[in-house]
Amino acid sequence: METCLSSGSTKTKLHGRLLGWLALLLLWAKPAIGAPLVQAQLPTVTVKFSLVNLYRQPSQSAAVVGFVVMGQQCPVEGRNELATWLLLRCDNVRGWIDRRLVNVSGDLDAVLIVDQNILIQPPAQPTSTPTSVPATPPATFTGWKVSYFDNPNLQGAPVAYDDVQFIDFRWGYGSPTPAVPVDYFSARFERTLDLPQGYYQFNLLSDDGVRFWLNDRLLIDEWRGATGATYSTGAMLSGRYTLRIEYLELVGLASIRFDYTYSPQEPPWLASYYEGAPLRGALLRTQREGAAAIQLDRNWGFLSPIPGVVPMDGWSARWVGQFNFDSGNYFFRARADDGVRVYLNQTLVIDAWRDGYSDNTNRFIGVGRGRHTVTVEYYDRSGQAFVQAWWFRDTTSPGVTP
Repeated sequence: METCLSSGSTKTKLHGRLLGWLALLLLWAKPAIGAPLVQAQLPTVTVKFSLVNLYRQPSQSAAVVGFVVMGQQCPVEGRNELATWLLLRCDNVRGWIDRRLVNVSGDLDAVLIVDQNILIQPPAQPTSTPTSVPATPPATFTGWKVSYFDNPNLQGAPVAYDDVQFIDFRWGYGSPTPAVPVDYFSARFERTLDLPQGYYQFNLLSDDGVRFWLNDRLLIDEWRGATGATYSTGAMLSGRYTLRIEYLELVGLASIRFDYTYSPQEPPWLASYYEGAPLRGALLRTQREGAAAIQLDRNWGFLSPIPGVVPMDGWSARWVGQFNFDSGNYFFRARADDGVRVYLNQTLVIDAWRDGYSDNTNRFIGVGRGRHTVTVEYYDRSGQAFVQAWWFRDTTSPGVTP
């Protein structure tokens, strides 16, 4: 069939195009008994990304006729001449997809080359009243205003509303309300809060995607498929703020939880988490973290420090903070599993950059009065993960002023 479509003869081209029309009509007709034998010979694709559009023609400027999601498999019914666009049938929806967005199983050379101008009829228009009827919102809300949508893109009017005091939902394989499907739905949460001056850390746990705005400033943007991932962001705030959270459910389990912590002062540590151990790889997350009874005390056991973001093993981290010191001599101590290093300003005080448990102490002579920068570096190769670092003034000997 490819030879007929690419021939230089006008008659041959016309003949090939007519055969193409006939092949499409036979392919799209309702299959009779035994038809799956033909269908089984078609190559298939597997979608590589969370949410991908299907188009009426092989162009991103064409009308959208449907969408597919990550991991979905569909047969290939046709292609353009260069095989850069593929014609798929997915769950009774037929449309074109960019070849780069899928993995192909099978031989595309055996797929019919289709004229883009004779492809897809417009999507069927509903002949009855739509099943999703816009809901009427309450006149007032005492907590979070929740708007639910029966699609994954927050499109159209909400089909249901709710008024909740807390965002902590675990729908599992169900849906929030009968008006919302169990998969491929979205929601918007809105609330205005008066926040006293201080540092706020906002935490979101979501399955799947989530976005978070503070006064229309986008602080978390994770609009994708995910399994129980946690995201955090923080800032010094004071005054009235509008919070907006948007949620995306694709397939499988559905859940979302939101909370925040407050501190009158900004937490002293700026923590950065990376892939790789002992060498640092890509930066995974940066966030403010507080001190404990000792200046740095973290124990994750066999778990990840940030589930869904940092792996359980094979990661590294750095904490940088400024602290007030009186003049004098100081002991620095660090315990960790695995490697740890401690710096005072630019001076390496403790160096235990090796696998396994370690407990190290060192004395720093002549710390000047004022604020100094302390940096703690750590990596977890495998197994249990914890790190402690602290310091205290040596009161057994006179201080030394530099």
